[in-house]
Amino acid sequence: MLKFNSLELLQLIKFSTVSKIFNALKLYISFEISKIIGKPFMWGLPFSLSVEPVNKCNLACNQCPTGLSTILRPKGKLTFLNYTQIIEQVAPHLLYLQLYLQGEPFLHPELPEMIAYANKRKICTLVSTNGHFLSAEKCRQIVASGLTRLVVSLDGATAEVYEKYRVGGNFEKVLHGIRNMVEAKNNAGSNYPIIELQFIVFRANEHQIKEIQLLGKLLGTNLVSIKSAQIYDFEENSDLIPTIVNYARYFKNKNGNWQIKSKLKNSCWRMWHNPVVDTYGNIMPCCFDKNGNFSLGNLLEKSLKEVWYSESYKAFRRKIFTGRKQLGMCRNCTEGLL
Repeated sequence: MLKFNSLELLQLIKFSTVSKIFNALKLYISFEISKIIGKPFMWGLPFSLSVEPVNKCNLACNQCPTGLSTILRPKGKLTFLNYTQIIEQVAPHLLYLQLYLQGEPFLHPELPEMIAYANKRKICTLVSTNGHFLSAEKCRQIVASGLTRLVVSLDGATAEVYEKYRVGGNFEKVLHGIRNMVEAKNNAGSNYPIIELQFIVFRANEHQIKEIQLLGKLLGTNLVSIKSAQIYDFEENSDLIPTIVNYARYFKNKNGNWQIKSKLKNSCWRMWHNPVVDTYGNIMPCCFDKNGNFSLGNLLEKSLKEVWYSESYKAFRRKIFTGRKQLGMCRNCTEGLL
């Protein structure tokens, strides 16, 4: 779950309206009521949304469905016209927009314009990137767009360690890109975007946690986040699981088998506030549905309200409340873990 810092909270306050706050409160209340009565009750529209600008990537990371080419959805990018159609639907109640899902957002040539459009509609924005396309000019455009937060993945404090997971990546190029973004902010006299250096912990890089925190400071980032890794075939790829218990999403049970730490309760806050829209406008329940197996409608064909309150969405929420472990996308869910 996203953790806000003071600069982000200021942006949220600036963009908030009475109706947006009331809508978020309704969602929270309805979710809590749902947990009490044991069945889904929905009141309000999502205050957060993930939109996928493009589902292609320049890297081949070995635990990423895009990098492994296991995603069955057709490759493509969201057109700017379709993007604006989606934003106009959600702007009255949306507080936060994440412009990424499966793919490298900076491969979309109109990414700065997408951010600027959301910013104009008073929506906070977040982009997560592998950091290979942060040229000086692109960074200037991003700062001017009004982006709230930029997450740059750097899973190693040295090139040798970084490139073990980020296959095809260039460590020095990412460092240079971060410096470009810091310089662009300084030149513009702007506090935004907040630059977050993200370090995903594997067994191969767990010894560099202190080094990456120091590197983040030296580069001038606003914060360094240390995250645990989602491993899709964790029973077969246990050598990727960190030995540092606090940064492992999985543990060995009494039978010697690996299993996820999450207890997978029959409820999920994500189903109330943060759906996902792919490059073709299909709405999916959350980011764990990589292939769109649980697509619940299309925002280019129907309104969000129609889809959000549709029988198919209601039926999916009922499944969450009656047998979440039976849903394939939920069995490796790590909601609530690092």
